[in-house]
Amino acid sequence: MAALDAGRYADAYVILRPLANAGNLTAQARLGGIVSLGMHRFSDWDAYQAWPDSASPDQIADYLSRYAQEDRELAAAWLQSASDGGDAYASHCLAMLFVTGVSEEGWEVRRKKVLELVAKAQSQGFDCVDYGDPPGEAYLQFLERDAALHKRYAARHPDEA
Repeated sequence: MAALDAGRYADAYVILRPLANAGNLTAQARLGGIVSLGMHRFSDWDAYQAWPDSASPDQIADYLSRYAQEDRELAAAWLQSASDGGDAYASHCLAMLFVTGVSEEGWEVRRKKVLELVAKAQSQGFDCVDYGDPPGEAYLQFLERDAALHKRYAARHPDEA
């Protein structure tokens, strides 16, 4: 975990992957978190943060077409395993994958899954948001409003997308 804690994502991936494949829940959860964001493809935090601004449109399109869904599916498998094993962080990260569309299901089906996973994360001890009633509803409404604002902004400013 030292490589991950130090922000050395590519190194952490190499170290944690065999542990995750062997069923280590902590490795699955942590690895699922970085793979879901594609962080394992970068040496460190600075490289990860700089890439969107330094990559060409072709490089970004290549990543999105070749790797993004693959990364999310791999992350989902590890996160699901760790979540089923009781890891609260994994349950929360898996919920966020469903928010962003890890599956082909429509929003209403995914929304239900997100609420289930957020409630599960809360019951497992994950406590960083106001869960509301039912658990996760207030959090999910915030995410939905945020996504709607981003879509409206992008529509009004296509040259910045």
